[in-house]
Amino acid sequence: MRFIMQTKTLTQLKRQIISLNEFEKKDLAEFLAEEINDKEVQTPLLTSDDEETRQQQLEWLKANREKYAGKYVALVGNKLVSEGKTIREAHEKAKKNGFHNPFLTMLYSETDVPFGGW
Repeated sequence: MRFIMQTKTLTQLKRQIISLNEFEKKDLAEFLAEEINDKEVQTPLLTSDDEETRQQQLEWLKANREKYAGKYVALVGNKLVSEGKTIREAHEKAKKNGFHNPFLTMLYSETDVPFGGW
């Protein structure tokens, strides 16, 4: 029953959209695109294969830590989707590449000495 109600509502909305002017249609399109992106960001990256995905990420990080030392990287599984000097830069590049919820981290060289503070 719910599916029939949704289909009926969608048909009514489509009829109303036809009467909108070009500016209103563009505004609606932008709204819907943002709505879809918000949902994608809220969707968790890891699903039932959490452990497998984490293992892939750890293997990639170990194999590439020296190459990307001092940079932030964005991964999806064992695939590098972007890199940057800041976490924000890496995330923005990942989004431009179509990945809205990557795993983000900074890589350090094996020879880097961690700062402990005082």
